[in-house]
Amino acid sequence: MFLLNNEKGAALPLVLIVMIVLTLLGTALWYYGVNELGHSVREEKKARAYYIARAGAESVAKYIISDPSDLHLVGQVGDKISSAEEGFSINNDQYVGDIEVEIEKVDGNQIKVTGIGTVDEITQRVSLVLETQQIPDGTLIMKSDVKFSQGINIYGDVVSGGKVYVQNKVVEGDTHSIVNGGTIKQNQNFQFTTQPFPGVPEEVVNFDIDQYEESTINSDPGVTYQEIYLANKEELTVSAESSSVFLSAHVFDMHSGAELTLCTSEYNDLQIVADEIEMAKVEVKGDGVVEIYARERITFKTPHSYVDKGFLVVYLEDDCVMTIQANSKFRGLIYGPGAKVEIAGGIIEGVIVADKITGAGPASSGQGQGSEYVGDGSTEVNHKDLWSGIGYDYGGYWMVHWIR
Repeated sequence: MFLLNNEKGAALPLVLIVMIVLTLLGTALWYYGVNELGHSVREEKKARAYYIARAGAESVAKYIISDPSDLHLVGQVGDKISSAEEGFSINNDQYVGDIEVEIEKVDGNQIKVTGIGTVDEITQRVSLVLETQQIPDGTLIMKSDVKFSQGINIYGDVVSGGKVYVQNKVVEGDTHSIVNGGTIKQNQNFQFTTQPFPGVPEEVVNFDIDQYEESTINSDPGVTYQEIYLANKEELTVSAESSSVFLSAHVFDMHSGAELTLCTSEYNDLQIVADEIEMAKVEVKGDGVVEIYARERITFKTPHSYVDKGFLVVYLEDDCVMTIQANSKFRGLIYGPGAKVEIAGGIIEGVIVADKITGAGPASSGQGQGSEYVGDGSTEVNHKDLWSGIGYDYGGYWMVHWIR
C-alpha cells in the first residue's frame, strides 16, 4: 500500500509540468498570432500607403504630360514644389489615407514626381521620372507613313513614326536621293502635345473691309467676325506694332489678287483664329511672331506667303486639313500633331509637324482628293530652325521609369 500511494502522488508533478508546457505553448501561439496579425495589418497599411503614393504620382504625371505649362514653377534644377491633401476619402466617405506629391526638377530635361502616401503611422514614397522629349531635328515630321515621289527635294531630316516610301518602295537605310544634307528616320517613337487654342469672343458680327478707310486693324476688335473676305485687289493690314491684336472669325477668305500684311512687334502678340482659312499673298513684317490657329481647314494659295525677319506659326487643331497649293511658297512653322498637311508643290521653308503628310490634288478637288505622293509636282522643302526663334518647347514630357 505504501508503495502504491507513492505512485499515485508522483503523477501530480507530471501534470504540473504538462500544464506549464501547454501554458507556455499557448502563450507563444497567442503571442505569435498577435504579432502575425499586427504584421499583416502593418503590411496592409504599407501596401495601401504605397498605392496611394503611386496613384498620386501617376495622376500628377499624367496632368503634366497633358498640360506642362505649370512647370515654370520648377524652372531651376533642384527647385521643388509640393502640395498635400489630408484625410481624403472614397466610397461613401471611407477614410483612405493622406497624400502629398512633390515635383522636383532633376536636370535640364528631367523632372521627378514623388508621391508620399500615409496611412496612420505608415508612410511610403514612390517617384516617377519624366523626361522632356527632345524635338526631332527634322524638316518633315509626321506620325504616320509617308509616300514621296521622285519630284521632291528635301534639305534636312525626315522623321516618321511609320515607314517612309519613295513611290511604293520602303526606303532602306537612312539615305535616299530625294534627301539632301539630312537623314531619313523611320519608326520613331515620339509624342507632341496638342497646342491649346485660345478662346474667342462670343459676340459675332459681320465684317466689311469697305468700312475701313485705310483697311487697317491695329487694336483688338473684341468680337468674332462671321466672315472676313478680301476681294480682288483689296488690301488689309493687321498691325501689332502699338498693341496686341487678336483677330477671330468663323471664315477668313482671300481672293488670289488680295493682299494681307501682318505687322509684328517683339513685345505684342498678333493672333488670328478661324474655323476655315484661305490665304494667298501674305506678308509678315517686323521681328515678332504671327500665330494663325485653324480649326477645320486652311489653304495657302498661289502666289505665296512672304516672311521678313519675324516668324509665322500655323497651329492646326486635331483633324484639321492644311493644303499648300502648287507653285506657292510658304515659310514658317506648321504645327498640327493630330492634323493632316497636303502638299501639292512649290517651295516650303521651315518645319512641318503633322499626323499625316500627303500630296494634294487640284484646287477644285477639295480636301484629300489628290495624290497620296508628296511632291507629285516640283516641290522643294528646306529646313529652317524656327523652334529656337519662337522659344517654345513642344516636345512635351513622357514617363521614363519608376523609383521605389
